[in-house]
Amino acid sequence: LVIDRALSGAGDEKRRELIAGRMESALADYRAGRLNEALTKCDLLLEIDPGNREILDLKSTIDQSRGERIADLRNSARASQNAGDYVNAVSTWNRLLALDPADREASAAVDSVQNELKLSNLVTRAISSMENGQYERAVGYLNQAATLKPGNTTVETLLSEARAKSAPLTTLDDIKASPERWKVYIAGLESYQAGDYENALRQWRSLREFYPNNPELEKNIDQAEQRRAAETGAPQE
Repeated sequence: LVIDRALSGAGDEKRRELIAGRMESALADYRAGRLNEALTKCDLLLEIDPGNREILDLKSTIDQSRGERIADLRNSARASQNAGDYVNAVSTWNRLLALDPADREASAAVDSVQNELKLSNLVTRAISSMENGQYERAVGYLNQAATLKPGNTTVETLLSEARAKSAPLTTLDDIKASPERWKVYIAGLESYQAGDYENALRQWRSLREFYPNNPELEKNIDQAEQRRAAETGAPQE
């Protein structure tokens, strides 16, 4: 019916044939959900017969369907992204971009979500490496993650731990070799013995920067955290 009405305004046989073939093709694309292709064919038809009312109405219908489809995809993509379902979010945003390649929100979201996926993958690899004692490899993954998302608390915490574990092993003798830092260690010990666990932790943690992989120092810190937790109920850090 649409084709017949469109042909009624066409002037000559050749134009009628062109319009008939392209209208059939445009309608087939529309029914199959190939909305951009259908719109392109409508534009070509309008070049042949610019004032054809039926073609203009068909184009308007297709354009409306395209707008509704874009809105549905946008809502779905946003929901997936907000829920942390980044795989579906990327897929849905890309389907929107297939309909409207100039959509700025979709383009920005794809970049953002792909970074989140890369970040998640790097953190997963880093954790796996740390569990296997491969701390230097973990540092490499986490440095890449920090570049993708500067200031991320999880990445910074893991990176600090991985760097500490990958550092050369140190002992109490290394701390003793520095009179100034040995005083800090002893001050922490005195605070611990006096029951001032908060101050003991402050003193000993300050030494981590200089002796990041020191089993004795870490043991003292763990014990002070346990005592403090037992007395105050504060969780261990």
